Amino acid sequence: MLKVFSIGILLGLIASGATAFFMPVADLHRETSLLTVQPNGGVIEIFKIRIPEDRVMVGSTDAAANLPGTLRWPQDLTDAGVTAEIFKLRNDDGAVIGLASRMVGSAIYDFGAAADSVEWVLNLPSRGSLYFLMDADADAAGNRGGFLRAGTREFSYQKGTMIERVVDDASTGSAYIELTSLALGKATDDAAGVAQ
Repeated sequence: MLKVFSIGILLGLIASGATAFFMPVADLHRETSLLTVQPNGGVIEIFKIRIPEDRVMVGSTDAAANLPGTLRWPQDLTDAGVTAEIFKLRNDDGAVIGLASRMVGSAIYDFGAAADSVEWVLNLPSRGSLYFLMDADADAAGNRGGFLRAGTREFSYQKGTMIERVVDDASTGSAYIELTSLALGKATDDAAGVAQ
């Protein structure tokens, strides 16, 4: 009787392992990357963030502006005037493809206002992350430019730029942030001219 029970347990474990191997529980869908190859080199990808529906979290010096409302922003960040936001990140077709965080090292800001430091981190699951350091001030058209400082996975060792702009959508009466990135290929060590 004990021998039959032990064989049953062993066969059950083998069957469970085989089922888990051949029939995975999760079959994650990956959105196709919407890239535009430029004739003179480089690849453009456009990301969008709808305001306010794509805002996930806000941490700021103004406790009333924090999202969720129970969020308590650390005092040292409040003293330094640091704000941070986390957004859902959409591709040009409007499908959510990741998360983006925007950090500003100044007092409460409006997207066109001057700031001491503006940084974007774009996290694209199954592709990698991008870190952009942006210009402190927007240009006359309200665009803010910046450079890719670091990347992971498929963005490792890339060099590139990004433009941030706020677009008013007349059809919905709301606005969205448009992030246009231009990847220019592998970053090189300027002195030696070799890939880093």
